[in-house]
Amino acid sequence: MTEGWLWTGQYPEAKRVIEKGNNHSMELDDKIIDAFWTKDNKGKPEFFIINEAIMSKLCILGEEYEPCFETAGIRQEYTNL
Repeated sequence: MTEGWLWTGQYPEAKRVIEKGNNHSMELDDKIIDAFWTKDNKGKPEFFIINEAIMSKLCILGEEYEPCFETAGIRQEYTNL
């Protein structure tokens, strides 16, 4: 999870991302990562477990583009400040 800001007042099209959610794409820095693949009972990769990493890139995808992982998405989180 990461935190970001969208300038919806200056870019009205960004409001859709807040109101409806959106797919995203990211890349992790391969020099700073602690992660591994779990294996199923046949020895094939099953889950990629990330213990620690740095995101080197993060972008909002267009509506027509699917993310690499089906749960990858942008959602607004509400907090009491």
